[in-house]
Amino acid sequence: MEVRSDHALHIKIIYLLISVNTFLTGVLYLTTRNNCAPSALSDQTINIYKSYVNKLRGKTNRLRRSFIPHKNSSIEQFCTRVVSDCDLQFLQGFPGPKGAKGEPGIDGKGIKGCKGEKGDEGLPGLPGTRGDIGSQGLPGIQGISGAKGNMGDPGPEGPIGEKGQKGSRGIPGPKGNSGMSGQRGFRGPKGDMGFPGQMGFPGLKGEKGFPGQAGFPGQKGEKGFPGQAGFPGQKGEMGFPGHKGVPGDVGPRGPIGFKGAAGLKGERGMEGLKGDKGNEGPKGDKGNEGPKGERGIEGSVGEKGDTGSKGEDGKPGPKGDRGEKGTQGVAWSPSSNETCLCSCSYLGTPPTTSPVTMIQEEDMTTDIVACTHCLIKKIGIPFFKMKTGPAKGCWMRDQVVNSERIWIAEGVSGQFLKEYTSIENTQEITAYNLTQFYFQGTNHIVYNGTFCYHWKGTMKIVCYDMRLQSVVMASDVEGSNFEDDRTLYKGSNSYYDLEADDNGLWLIFSKKNDSVYTYVLQFYPGTLREYRQIKVPVNSRQYGNGFISCGILYLVKSASVQRTTIDFAYDLFEMKTIPISLDFINPFADSSMISFYNNRNPRLSRILGWDDGRQIDYQILFE
Repeated sequence: MEVRSDHALHIKIIYLLISVNTFLTGVLYLTTRNNCAPSALSDQTINIYKSYVNKLRGKTNRLRRSFIPHKNSSIEQFCTRVVSDCDLQFLQGFPGPKGAKGEPGIDGKGIKGCKGEKGDEGLPGLPGTRGDIGSQGLPGIQGISGAKGNMGDPGPEGPIGEKGQKGSRGIPGPKGNSGMSGQRGFRGPKGDMGFPGQMGFPGLKGEKGFPGQAGFPGQKGEKGFPGQAGFPGQKGEMGFPGHKGVPGDVGPRGPIGFKGAAGLKGERGMEGLKGDKGNEGPKGDKGNEGPKGERGIEGSVGEKGDTGSKGEDGKPGPKGDRGEKGTQGVAWSPSSNETCLCSCSYLGTPPTTSPVTMIQEEDMTTDIVACTHCLIKKIGIPFFKMKTGPAKGCWMRDQVVNSERIWIAEGVSGQFLKEYTSIENTQEITAYNLTQFYFQGTNHIVYNGTFCYHWKGTMKIVCYDMRLQSVVMASDVEGSNFEDDRTLYKGSNSYYDLEADDNGLWLIFSKKNDSVYTYVLQFYPGTLREYRQIKVPVNSRQYGNGFISCGILYLVKSASVQRTTIDFAYDLFEMKTIPISLDFINPFADSSMISFYNNRNPRLSRILGWDDGRQIDYQILFE
């Protein structure tokens, strides 16, 4: 069959329209199905779309099989048939250009022309009105977190929230500095009378009575045969071994040194066994009867017997009236131990004199006792204890409370006092802050729980109570030299030297513009009130250091040489110089402190020293 060229064009147009219609229909269906929520698209609407697509497919197939345009059919008939059979009326294309005016048709109506070509895209229309809010869709997949935005401006201050729960207790802050000492409180009311004290120690053994007159000697008998020799006595006990020193580096061999000092004499050995009795000699002729001798002086009373066992405690009786003041007892002294021959004498009750300048003490009625006649016979070699601190310093033990504790004041001036449990355990347990009361020098003392020393830059002696951690006593030393380069001893850094023995607290010092005498103060027991002042005829600047023991002042010739002597001693009670010459060793030739440490057992009394940063002590042998 021959098909004209215009019919072929028509067929192509039909295929194009059918394809476009099918594509638009499918896009409309898929878009509606994919973009609409299930709740917004009813099943009825979906079925209408499906039936329309099926109908369009059937018409397209029939058109392909049956439509063959006749060669005599006009283009108008062809287009009309295509439009009616394909139901293309619903396609709303863009209007084409206006065509030429056609010829008038039957009954004044012309034939509808074919669809014109797609016109140019028009201007975008105005936005439509906002539709109703659709139903909530299914939650989408969580997107990738975006980059952190810049910090926004702070929002307005919100309302005050409710009170929170109580927080946990914080960590305690560091200990604050000690505050200034408060003023002394008012004296409290007098307390009730206490119970009677325990019986005192037994009195000293009485002196031996004078021997009776000797009778006339009888005639000499004949000499008997000598007895057999007794067994030799046992060997005496070995002396105390010296402390092992810290081993140093092996140095070059030095020159031959001086001969060492003699050691302390050992104790007397045990008495040997008694020998066998010798043969009795022949009886001598009877001598003439001598005249009867005079009766001897009655012997001394024997020693008191042992104390009986203590009975059971009875019930306390009613409170009695206050008794009269008892007689003065005997104070303890080294004479109570047979290893020392010291003796004490009662000097009476001191009057109330010069007051303390800083803190007014209440009136003291403590009696004064003089303990003397305990001269040092020999000083042993130094024993090394430990090494701590700088080259200059002072280490102390309590002169009243026998304890293993030691105290150290480092340097020639400072603000802190260190306390250790013992000389073997140098772990520091307490550091006392003296605040503005700096110490001066290296000759201090610890006495009954207080640290007594020279207050730097003043002419005051102060006592710092380590239990109260404050200064509790102070006293002026009138006329004393406390500054410039004229120190108490030669090459020393001390202006005052505090010492203690059985008699209490002493102070050695010098006065301004006086290079002939050295002065010693004795204080009332338990106070810093002056009891008496002694003028000693010696210039202390000619000596290296000094100390007081049993009421006797000793001066060491030099503190800067290894081997020196003690060639000056002065009895502070009898006011006289004692001839003496004792060897003394400064092992490191730089002793900044030499002090007497008094112990209730004289065998344990020592001389303490600080020599070039090393703490040492010396044994003492009394006469």
